This record gives sequence, C-alpha cells and structure tokens, in this order.
Amino acid sequence: MLHLKERGLLVLRGPDSFNFLQRITTNDMRLLSGRNQCIYSLFLTPQGRLLYDAFIIHYGADCFVLDVSKQYMNLLVALLNKYKLGTAISIETLDTYSVFAIQSEQCIGNLKEYIIVKDPRHNKMMHRAIISNPSTAPIQSTIPYETYHMNRIYNKILDYTMDLEPNQFLLSKIELDSEYAVSYTKGCYIGQEVTARAHYQGKKQYKIGIIQMKEGQHREQTLQYKKLGVLASGLGLAIFKSADIADACEPIIVPYNNETPA
Repeated sequence: MLHLKERGLLVLRGPDSFNFLQRITTNDMRLLSGRNQCIYSLFLTPQGRLLYDAFIIHYGADCFVLDVSKQYMNLLVALLNKYKLGTAISIETLDTYSVFAIQSEQCIGNLKEYIIVKDPRHNKMMHRAIISNPSTAPIQSTIPYETYHMNRIYNKILDYTMDLEPNQFLLSKIELDSEYAVSYTKGCYIGQEVTARAHYQGKKQYKIGIIQMKEGQHREQTLQYKKLGVLASGLGLAIFKSADIADACEPIIVPYNNETPA
C-alpha cells in the first residue's frame, strides 16, 4: 500500500448533501446507488474552467466523503461554503483518516476501520482506501511512490496536485471529459453550458500525451520551433496541441535542439 499524503478528506452531511453535489460537480451523483460506491468528479468555474477534482464516496444516508487535494482543500471548502447558503448541509475536514492506494484488500491486514473503493478513472489504477489513523505507529507504505505515478502516467491520468493549476484550462478544450469524470445526461451544474456545447460540437484543442523530459528543459515545449504544448507533469505527462504526437503509443522524448522525437 502507498500513503497518498497529498490527499485529504472532507465530509458532507445533511439532507441536502446529495442534491448540492449534483448541482455543482460534473459527474452524476445518481451513480452512487449504494454505500461505499465512488465516482470521480470535477469542480468548474461558471465559465467551464477546471478548478479541483474529487473522489466522492457514498458513506451513508445523507453523508458523502470527498477525497481531495490537500493543497487546494481550503480553497475548495471556501467554494463549497459559498454555494451552500440556504442548504441543510455541514462541511467538515476528516483529519483522523488518511488516503492510501492499495493493490488488494489483503493489504489492509488487521486494520478495522477503513473504506475500500475502486478508482473509477481507469481499471488499471490501484484501489483507494480510506483508513483510520492508528493510535500507535503510522502505517508504512510498501509501494514506491514512483510506481503508483508511473502507472498513472502510462494510462494518461492527470493528477491535479502535480499537473494542473486551478482556473487555467477550459474543460471543454481538453480531451479529459470521458465517461469517468463528466455526465452529459444529469442536467445543469456549474460550468455545464460551456462544457456541453463544446462536447456536442466536437471541439477539442488539447490532448493528454506521454512525454519523457530531459533535465533542464522548460515547462513550455517546442519541436522544430513550433510550440507543442505545456508540460503537465515532470514525471511524463504533457498537454499537447498536436493530436498526432499526443496519440503516440510510446513515450516521446523531446530533445534539446528541436530534433525529431525519438
């Protein structure tokens, strides 16, 4: 198992919590038909720009756990409080639990308080576990951090803590809104109009691709003096304007002197 120290937890409780999340996130809350089911969803600006991501777990009646980036947790809480005016919900941080990536339930061992869900972004991603922090020694990671993220990279899964800054990209212009993140049948949500219109018009300007960077290269990459796109992750993901390069099956190496990719 691997402790995902960059992730934190929020709990939303109250009779309006389901409808509240349905109105402000991109995915369909109705997919959470039972306890301990999980969806992956996004928070957008009214103009359709990407803000934050969350794994939303149905924990119980009128209770949902959000697995979110610690880096942006305070900003997300402020956003939720902004939208929750007049609704019967409470928003709390869950500091007594931590987020882990695990290969199987057998990794849990003798721990008693935990939730295990499948990562809905890709079937090759490890399961996610919400585990109560033990009162004695902390749980030790047994999987290298690089192993988890290289698997994510080869499956072209963006990590919002490492790869994107909030309010920089329109979701409608990135080929990210696959079935695991966005619903086009649920109805209105914040940023829905721009996102849905671009989806049905088939307009995409950027694609996610795998890239191998050489030490010392800049975030903005060029090839033959033409801008390719913006480096999204030092570990190997980039957001490209060139669809042909983004679709490459093998990682491409961007050399120093604007040569042809290897």
